[in-house]
Amino acid sequence: MPSPHFLAISLGANHLCSVHLKMNPSGRCELLDYQIDAVEFSSHDPLLWLKATSSHLDAVALRFRGELSAGFSIPGHVALCKYLKIPQVASSKRSKIVAFEAKQNIPYPIEEVTWGHEVIEEDDLDFDAVIGASRTEIVETIARYSKDSEINLRGIEPSATSLVNVFRYNHAEEKGCFLMVSVGAKSTDLVYVDGTRYHSRNVPFGGQSISNEIAELLGVGVSEAERIKISATRSEVLSSDEYTAFENAKRNFETRLGTEIVRTSAVLKRQGFSFVPEGIFLVGGGSALPGLDSLLEKKVGVSVRPLDALRRIAVSEELSAEELERDSIFLSDAIGMGVGRFMPDGASLDLTPRSLVWQRKFRRQQPFYILAGLVACGAVGLPILNTALELRAYEQELQNLDVQIQPLRQINQKIYDKTEQIKQIRSVVEKASTIAEARSTWQKVLNDLQSRLAAVEDVWLDNLRLERPGNVQSSGRGVARIQNKDANTRIQLVGRLIDVYNPVSSVSPHSYERVKNLLESFRSSDFVAALEDEDFDYSVPGILKFDFTLVVKEEVPL
Repeated sequence: MPSPHFLAISLGANHLCSVHLKMNPSGRCELLDYQIDAVEFSSHDPLLWLKATSSHLDAVALRFRGELSAGFSIPGHVALCKYLKIPQVASSKRSKIVAFEAKQNIPYPIEEVTWGHEVIEEDDLDFDAVIGASRTEIVETIARYSKDSEINLRGIEPSATSLVNVFRYNHAEEKGCFLMVSVGAKSTDLVYVDGTRYHSRNVPFGGQSISNEIAELLGVGVSEAERIKISATRSEVLSSDEYTAFENAKRNFETRLGTEIVRTSAVLKRQGFSFVPEGIFLVGGGSALPGLDSLLEKKVGVSVRPLDALRRIAVSEELSAEELERDSIFLSDAIGMGVGRFMPDGASLDLTPRSLVWQRKFRRQQPFYILAGLVACGAVGLPILNTALELRAYEQELQNLDVQIQPLRQINQKIYDKTEQIKQIRSVVEKASTIAEARSTWQKVLNDLQSRLAAVEDVWLDNLRLERPGNVQSSGRGVARIQNKDANTRIQLVGRLIDVYNPVSSVSPHSYERVKNLLESFRSSDFVAALEDEDFDYSVPGILKFDFTLVVKEEVPL
């Protein structure tokens, strides 16, 4: 029976949030404890970010002691979600179709990512599926850091599915489509939920973009700009320049975010995904920006309110209500990751490294392997013991038979020797027959060559070289010819053609016409299949040197 306890950890760009949840017998989730750690590191390299985040995992493991199963929710800038409409196919073929679509739509080599999928909705014509993926090196790094901190990793989910689950658990009575806007530090998740259907998009800017713009306007460091942003959010006293820079950066961020929401809804409509939000819920640390709800409400035209991630969560009496109210905006992803484990219809895109899945599968099956091995040893051991006793009797019989068959071995050797002699004689006869046949053919081929050379006049051969199939022959110029891979014999002809009418000309129309006739004459021969390696030398006036190869027809024996 699965444990009612679960440790959910949300990895944010600037915060690591951990919550300990318990599913009570009444079916209501209870928050027993939580912890929020600030990650004082900013990098575009996800592996360096994970390294900085991992330094807090030991503290998490120390606080939440015990053999708790744990899951991680990873942000949208390191986890990809692709939503597809796929033509309906038989259930047995669906996994192959989805695997093909994953290979086409994931912008990384498929062998470098860990991915999973879930069918969201289907009808007789097609089905809607979501494919979640993350680079394998990222999820394996999370698994390695978890193991180093002795955290019992049981799942890795993208933040999109965590947000879907936290909304469904706390707002199950809501009918219609709603949009959750989760404003993180590096990126913002736009998650549409409509009953069992959902769709998400990650936009590559978040609250940190406000800090970057403040730093640029005031000429200060990013850490100082972050302090100014937090102070302005808390309505603390700032200088006029600092407050003006904050207001300008905030206004630009809010305008950009509102534009992305409107554009995303329009794009989804064009793609055939009908998500028209009736309301917006704000989530994440960036949602604390003053005035963000009213601006989005004006921009999108629907009501905007903060999402209460603890609306239907029972809270332990040991937790401070004041601190929990302050920290609740950071807990949505972790709460959604946790309650999804207890919901029978929870959205899930498990990105646990395949190597870890296979190790667990092997551990579960290991006792059966050991039992099967013991049974196999028992089944084999008894026959072996009985066989050992019988072998001695068989060995004695073999010795007796060996003495009896010795004369037969001698006779068999004589038969073998005679057979080899017959093979040698047969080979000699076959070679003699081939030579006799080739001799007659050679006479015909040479007569044909002579007649064609004589027809052109003033032509003589310097060299005739035979190249048989499968042999590498020298070209006569220090370069070995490429080995023939076909079954045709080749004859290389090297010679000269004298132009008696134009003795001082390098190449005359008359010489060109004669050599052209010579080549055409050879092509029309009954013995020639083709001409190869045609080469001509015009360097000596009045003499045209030629070098070409006749490819002899396969049926002509030479």
